[in-house]
Amino acid sequence: MQNCGENITEMVVEKVLRSLTPSFDYVVVAIEYSKDTTTMKIEELQSALEAHEIKV
Repeated sequence: MQNCGENITEMVVEKVLRSLTPSFDYVVVAIEYSKDTTTMKIEELQSALEAHEIKV
């Protein structure tokens, strides 16, 4: 798939963001607004979600 120009990491990040429960909607919007999800690594997404979880 990577040979065809698709970015696996981007697909995984988008899939994780879509799979979150509605209580995370505002977190998803904040992440999408403040960070470039096309270049975001799954580790960065995990860190952002863990930071939110700690605050709550």
